Amino acid sequence: MDSLPALHPIVLDHISSRPFKYSPKGLTFNGYPREDIADLKRDLFPKRKNAASLNKNKNKDWWVAQLRLYGINDVKASVKKEELIAALKRSLRGLSGPPEDLLQLEQKLARKFLLENAEAREKEYVTLSEEKRAEKYSDRYLREKFCNGTENETLVALAIGLSSSSVHHAATKLGLHCETTCGPEQRMWTIIGKKQSEVRKRTAAIGKEFQEWESEERDVKRRKVEIRRQGCEAGGAGCFKEVEGEWNIECPKMDEQWSDLGQRRMSIFFQKPSARRHMSDDEDGYPSSDFDDDDEAEAEEHDGASEVDDSPILCANFKMGIVNGMLRSKGDLPAQSSSFPVPKVPFTWRGAETGEGMIELDYQGNINVGSFSFVTKTQLNGVFKNDLGKWPFTGFKVAKTPADTEDTWEDYSEEAYERARVGRW
Repeated sequence: MDSLPALHPIVLDHISSRPFKYSPKGLTFNGYPREDIADLKRDLFPKRKNAASLNKNKNKDWWVAQLRLYGINDVKASVKKEELIAALKRSLRGLSGPPEDLLQLEQKLARKFLLENAEAREKEYVTLSEEKRAEKYSDRYLREKFCNGTENETLVALAIGLSSSSVHHAATKLGLHCETTCGPEQRMWTIIGKKQSEVRKRTAAIGKEFQEWESEERDVKRRKVEIRRQGCEAGGAGCFKEVEGEWNIECPKMDEQWSDLGQRRMSIFFQKPSARRHMSDDEDGYPSSDFDDDDEAEAEEHDGASEVDDSPILCANFKMGIVNGMLRSKGDLPAQSSSFPVPKVPFTWRGAETGEGMIELDYQGNINVGSFSFVTKTQLNGVFKNDLGKWPFTGFKVAKTPADTEDTWEDYSEEAYERARVGRW
């Protein structure tokens, strides 16, 4: 008997031989496969009176398919489901499996499927890119590149990353060396070669290209931010009211510990108490002892030195990398017409951890606090405090209009804290 091609990789979905279709899973009728005869008999001829029927809720088409897949063609598909089941019971009593002609048809179709699938595979292979060949036909691709006995490659670099596991596996089987690394534009590269030293050398070169690209990208972003900042500075020195807008936040101390948490930003805006979702006698509902003494002292010094507008409060929706949330100024603010620099403005904040989503409330001792010092209308210094420590930061205004002025204070309430706590368990 002549040898048949391998089944995998599978390119074809199925082949047809009316009224049946064949796939590697076997013969089907109208999309339904043949149920094992032992399971059918166990269901149709239960040994216990009250035994549950596994196929009781199968639709009528499924029962028609079982009849046809067991060679029972003398029952019309138009009859009621109960009649179909009864006909199947009568026919299966003396059967040990499908009839011989159906088994022979299935064997014939299995052989035909292997041949046609191999033919389709060849047609597909020649149309694929190098990367797609390596991903889908890893073993064949690497043999052709490195083991063809004539013009063998010594090193191949392919722009594939997350889907490269099959390439690594095939390379190991063939005694090749294989590494994956990140290149420019964050494209993943897989390097395969006969010599480990050459593979590592190429991997290091791509890694260096990535670092250079990443540095250029940072420079481009900095230039864009600087252009936007310069646009915000237009119109003179300005006043305290003009700190409203979108700010980029930089915190080197956080970067030392978490360098992959994305860009930090704040949407700073003023809000009148009447517009707030949460109100109390103390404006934020919690005692003033929640703040650092030095923050309070400096705020009082400033209050005594200038006119006070006690109507609005300063708010910001923020993303600080390790936590996202909302902050509110604490105590009286300088008049919005005040000139710069504006001394320390204390704030309290609520938020949620970016990892587990744990809610952090603003009455937890002397933790969820911080302060701003506005140097100009486009530059600020600040301190953000949480249970992990104090985090000095700087900010640069990049847009005159804040991107997010929604009052999210109650989204980080005690109820939200409890929901998040229960959700984690």
